[in-house]
Order: sequence, then C-alpha cells, then structure tokens
Amino acid sequence: MSDRTFELQPFSVVSAPPNLKIVGSIGRDRNTLKIRYSLMGPLETVAIPPSVDEPIRKNGLWEETCFEFFLVQGG
Repeated sequence: MSDRTFELQPFSVVSAPPNLKIVGSIGRDRNTLKIRYSLMGPLETVAIPPSVDEPIRKNGLWEETCFEFFLVQGG
C-alpha cells in the first residue's frame, strides 16, 4: 500500500494559530502501520517545553495539546 497524506483540521478556528498546520501520512509496511506528522509554518511561535527525565501526569492537558487519529478495521 502506498502512503496516503492528510492535513489535520483545528477543532476551533478561533483558537487555531495562524499559518500553522499539521500534515501527515499513513502507510503500511507488512505488519507495521506507519503514521507520520509534520508541523509546518512559523515554528518560532510554537512553545516547545524542554525535555524532562521523569514525565508527570497533568489534568486537562488534552484540552490544549491533543490531536487524534481514528482507525477502523476493514473488511
């Protein structure tokens, strides 16, 4: 199967940063599903926190940082 491309749509246009978009591709290689995302646009406007040694759980994080990918079984 050749890779298929897609572009994510923001849940709310009001909260979407201008000129930023998330594009991606999905494909299969035998028993491996490959999903790739790329953030495109003025990346200097994106706040990327530093890496931490011990990640911690945060309530409500999904309300500001989440995107989802849904799959359905074929056949």
